[in-house]
Amino acid sequence: MKNKPTQTVEDYLKSLLRLSDFDEELFVPMGTLARYLNLTAGTITTMVKRFVEDGWIEYQSRKGCRLTEKGLTLALQQQRKHRLIEHFLTNTLMMDVDDVHHEAEVLEHALSDKVLAYMDEFLGYPEKDPHGQPIFRSVGEYRSYKQA
Repeated sequence: MKNKPTQTVEDYLKSLLRLSDFDEELFVPMGTLARYLNLTAGTITTMVKRFVEDGWIEYQSRKGCRLTEKGLTLALQQQRKHRLIEHFLTNTLMMDVDDVHHEAEVLEHALSDKVLAYMDEFLGYPEKDPHGQPIFRSVGEYRSYKQA
């Protein structure tokens, strides 16, 4: 990857993953994405065009957009960071589970892959976040989970 993706890219892709209910084949309507991100349709259209050019998402008129393989990989990496941070905050720092989501949203963009690897090892490679959601380590693990 020539440039590190921006926080905006990471947030859009992770939002698409959530809105598709983790279904790679599902197209998310543009209006749904705009409402979820609390943005105007024009802003969403501009960003989606840019993300298509960069290879993060696929767009089809009247259907919406979905993640490409490249986009899915980044979205899952961000989701993994988020869930590991939530696990760390609740199990190591003993923060209330209701307070960790916002903190993880902020920290996930600042945490390097190196620190994440150390955190994962320190935590004993947890399989689930404090909400019971799986922490995927790869696209392959994600797909195996989805097929089970």
